[in-house]
Amino acid sequence: MEGADGVRGLNHLGPGRKTGEVGALGAIRVLPPSVSDQIAAGEVVERPASVVKELVENSLDARAQSIQIEVRGGGKDAIRVQDDGLGMDEDDLALAVRRHATSKLRTLDDLVASPSLGFRGEALAAIAAVSQLTISSRPPNSASGFSLCLAGQGPPDLRAQALAPGTTVEVSNLFYSVPARLKHLKSDAGELSPIQQLIVQLALAYPDIRFRLTSEQRSLFESPGQGDLIEIMLAAYGRHVAEACLPLEYHSADGSVHILGVVAPPEFSRSGRQAETVVVNGRIIHNWTLRSALEQAYRPELRDGRFPFACLRVSLPGDRLDPNVHPQKLEVRIEGERQIAALIYRAVRETLAREANSEAFWKDGGDDGASPAPHIQARLDQDLDMHAREEAPKALCAPGLTSEIARLRPLGQWQHKYIVAEGDQGLYLIDQHAAHERVYFERFRKKFDEAKFSQLLLVPRSVRVSIPLDETLESHRRELERAGFDWTMLSSDTILLRALPAALQEAALSDEQLVDILEGFYQNREHAWSYTMDAAAMAACKASVKAFRPLTVDEIFELLSQLAGAEDPRSCPHGRPTLLHFSMEEVDRRFGRKG
Repeated sequence: MEGADGVRGLNHLGPGRKTGEVGALGAIRVLPPSVSDQIAAGEVVERPASVVKELVENSLDARAQSIQIEVRGGGKDAIRVQDDGLGMDEDDLALAVRRHATSKLRTLDDLVASPSLGFRGEALAAIAAVSQLTISSRPPNSASGFSLCLAGQGPPDLRAQALAPGTTVEVSNLFYSVPARLKHLKSDAGELSPIQQLIVQLALAYPDIRFRLTSEQRSLFESPGQGDLIEIMLAAYGRHVAEACLPLEYHSADGSVHILGVVAPPEFSRSGRQAETVVVNGRIIHNWTLRSALEQAYRPELRDGRFPFACLRVSLPGDRLDPNVHPQKLEVRIEGERQIAALIYRAVRETLAREANSEAFWKDGGDDGASPAPHIQARLDQDLDMHAREEAPKALCAPGLTSEIARLRPLGQWQHKYIVAEGDQGLYLIDQHAAHERVYFERFRKKFDEAKFSQLLLVPRSVRVSIPLDETLESHRRELERAGFDWTMLSSDTILLRALPAALQEAALSDEQLVDILEGFYQNREHAWSYTMDAAAMAACKASVKAFRPLTVDEIFELLSQLAGAEDPRSCPHGRPTLLHFSMEEVDRRFGRKG
């Protein structure tokens, strides 16, 4: 029989096993609550930032207009989230810490259409399983509130308490009951950084709500809650970034998809994706397709290893979004994902094009409600038919390259990006930015290699840094001083630079660019040589002439002369070719001429 066959199948798993046995661990049994709660906590609570995310999302679902977040020890010692939302009465408070207890779902249909951020009813129970938890809450229409204390598997302690309207959640000694998890957390600064990044992203996702983050009684970030994304960028990243940000607004042809946000020009790129914020229906998500569309919109102006500075808020009908695919709700399923990606690409590309005022950016006059343009779809799918394309011209790589460059005769500038020149060996296209990068990179690399490469500033520079970057600077002061930096802390988010590596001073970098290089040092501090090369490459990128910059005849001749003197003029420090060569024979062949 079928059932008997199923039993026989189990017996065949290994010799010597009896009917009913499953593996070597014994019979199947229901896990005790202490174990199942720990497993659930492992899915929801990965680190302090996970706790902050769940608590703040609860505040947002409670319609709070002001949310204050306080942390100690990078969130490991204590996390406190206070809001002015709807609050909970005594009965709701007692249920809130039970697993799968939620006010946001009633039927299966609610799971698909729910606009709330949290809906599984697991967060508070999971947090309570690995910490000491206290929740104090009072609805606005109640005369008094209640406080509930819970630690591990102990009974909850619920009592009346005089409170202001709203809810305050306090989490202490995170992972005290799971030492193995606690051991794998990062330093206080390492755990604080993702918390700060999260709160900034939430402020960008909800610009009408006031957020305030403090650590060790020190204010790290505060958003005005006035609905202005530029003001939030100012609070988070400083005036230099805020003044450069470009507002973005785009709508699909059928009006079902809306994209709002801000994007920064390519020169404000970062070394990681920490400045990319993609929000869909109020959810901060990590979606490869949408992020790829954002990043591709910056190509080729953004070199490899650099990422955009942008915030995009996408609104679409709720039935096109399924948020129930990830324990922490970071990933979602989106109906028509490719079409939305194409809209993002188009919106960002055209916004940047208006800033550059150049026809070199791609534009499409088609219906933005239709399928993505073929070449956009190809970018996203990464399945271009390489065999159907003619072989692209390669960067010249001949022994006499430098002498050939020295003899080039410029014919003009094309699209304010490329220099067109002729030489003895044929026609050349020179990428003005990549060529200038190569020249500067070799100059800056030599300065980094010099024994004395620190240079005092005639006028010390006051530079605003992100938190907790100031803490990492102090903890790595010795290495940074060896690299040529000298500074004094003026406040929690401002340093006074007295000396810089000579290469960086010559590059005349902006404050934001200097902070980017310091962040790069932090990320590569264990590989000093790699950091030095990365810093030289970054400084060269920032200092060199950009695309879309008109060049005079004298400037073109000077650039070609400097490129001819480079040790390796074939590519920029990031691997892109500086020039392309077309022989006369190749040009004749493409035109169908015999000579």
